[in-house]
Amino acid sequence: MAPACPSTADSTLSLLRLYVEATYHQGTGDLTRALQIYEDERFNLDGRLSRPRLDICLLAGLNRLWVLQHPSHRNQRTQTDLLEQIKTICAQYPDREIQTVYHMTLVVIRSSHSAVQQTKAAINSAIKQSQATGNALHSAIALCVLHSFMFEGLVSAQALKSSQAASVQAQRVGNALWMSVADRILSQSYEVHGHGQLATEHRNRSIRYAQESLHDRGVEQEGIKREGSKREGIQQGSIKQEGLE
Repeated sequence: MAPACPSTADSTLSLLRLYVEATYHQGTGDLTRALQIYEDERFNLDGRLSRPRLDICLLAGLNRLWVLQHPSHRNQRTQTDLLEQIKTICAQYPDREIQTVYHMTLVVIRSSHSAVQQTKAAINSAIKQSQATGNALHSAIALCVLHSFMFEGLVSAQALKSSQAASVQAQRVGNALWMSVADRILSQSYEVHGHGQLATEHRNRSIRYAQESLHDRGVEQEGIKREGSKREGIQQGSIKQEGLE
């Protein structure tokens, strides 16, 4: 008997596992490996894709755009082509959380070459979408992005409040990676405002959270690998059993 074809559910799970592997490398700073995975043809934005596979491919594309902002990975042609593909799909996309990520990505891309008003509009859209969905992590990320592109290095009450809000929101979420990012932003803000002791405290806290995040992601990656090996073993066993029948 011929081997059975993998089910749609197994195929989607395999794609999700690949996406999580890419985000792991991205989160631990291995952008080269992350980009290699995001460029896998299985993440191609084919118009015939249906959800949830389309959701995963969109998220991979959006993360790929973020990686392409790094000086060592910039590719304007690839960025332009990929962004056009994503824009076409996201214009009327039903998932508001993906819409939030899309608007935050626009902020990152537009900030270097667009008018301030366009950047503000994208930031406001991201914050409104995250509030509408009640996604606290998206709110924390949006506030970090807001501060980085609108207030970084500025000495003003609004700039300090912005960095403090990002830190508070990240603490509420409890995500070690973004707690590290937010506290680093707050540390820099305290430093330019002349609060040396607070700057040092939050810088040290940022480093501690970063270390925790690396540990957590390492544990998460090992769990994904074990689960993948387990499922592959079950599938191989099923195929062998079918061959005997």
